[in-house]
Amino acid sequence: MPDTPSDNLDEPYPANSVTEQLQIPDNTLDGRFSKTNFPFQKSQNPHQPLNSLGHLDMLPVELLSEVLLDLDVCTLMAFRCVNRQAIAIVDSLPNFRRVVENCIDVIRAIVATGANDYTFNTLYNRLSMSDCVKCGRFGGYLYLITCQRLCYFCFTRDEAFYPITESTARRIGIRKGDLKKLPHLLSLPGQYTGFEKLSKKRIKLFDREAVQQRAQDDRWIVVTGRQIDRTTLEPARYMVIISVPHFRTGNGIDRGVHCLGCRDILEKRIKYSQTAILDHFRQCGPVREIRGRMQHVP
Repeated sequence: MPDTPSDNLDEPYPANSVTEQLQIPDNTLDGRFSKTNFPFQKSQNPHQPLNSLGHLDMLPVELLSEVLLDLDVCTLMAFRCVNRQAIAIVDSLPNFRRVVENCIDVIRAIVATGANDYTFNTLYNRLSMSDCVKCGRFGGYLYLITCQRLCYFCFTRDEAFYPITESTARRIGIRKGDLKKLPHLLSLPGQYTGFEKLSKKRIKLFDREAVQQRAQDDRWIVVTGRQIDRTTLEPARYMVIISVPHFRTGNGIDRGVHCLGCRDILEKRIKYSQTAILDHFRQCGPVREIRGRMQHVP
């Protein structure tokens, strides 16, 4: 094993000792948009006008690009559907193209759920980071309500990422008008958690920390104290999560890998960056196939 980390996953350890995805279904928002090209369907209409953008045509392209990237994702995609010139301008933005090419489902999920409390620039900056905001491990997931990188353990266990429903927020004493100003999204029907729990309705889910800051302390304790947080069994936690890659410097991406040499299922849940996995092997030993199983050897 070399002294310096390598970006080549074929060396210096067997390729079958790691995997980007475990054979364990998480049932988050991943894979829910594969049969549709939403939200790009309007871009394919050849009869849309080629120009103009009205007063926006007066702005220099560089300034217009900065303005567009400072919009929330839903508004940016709505602008892109105005006409073919808008499509051409948005599609020419390097950061936008990189997101579309590497994780288009993130944009689709944000538009489909209406998560509009952060700008496209914020989204891109989060994708350019690699660590979970809570524990510092490789964060392979994005918490869509407030656009934060998380690892599996933090999104399933940390109370801060257990969203609150609209009815619960109202019982706490927050007025409907104030709720609209808090970070939230509208969930999608489907099966969630590893136990495939079915959710038939779309539910408004609010960021717990944002609600707590607005709540009356006495009501917060009484109402939330009655809630049962079932962590990995709680569908609401999975409705606001989608897996994302890390945009490395340059054009490369890192989706993180799981170590198949770890026997404990919770240890296998840990994701490592392409460089951190080498440190893991140095600490626990290289992975070899022994009696048909991949295991760490001293």
